[in-house]
Amino acid sequence: MTTASRVKTRNVRDSPGTRAALCQSVQFRWITFEGPATVSGDPARDAEGVRRYLQRYASPPPNVPGMVVIEVAVDRVMGLW
Repeated sequence: MTTASRVKTRNVRDSPGTRAALCQSVQFRWITFEGPATVSGDPARDAEGVRRYLQRYASPPPNVPGMVVIEVAVDRVMGLW
């Protein structure tokens, strides 16, 4: 989740097929998910993003105007665990 005015959002919108990577590390372990990214404009998809944020962080995301969800269709996974 991010806002529509951010550079990363504009990059994904302006360049269809743009790839994105999501990374997480804990001590010596890490995992990266990579794939083509899109910016969701669907209220139902955005609501799903909010639901998942709430599930992960146990609090709702900030209520920021222009909030959007960037979706990554994962086609590559790398990691060390």
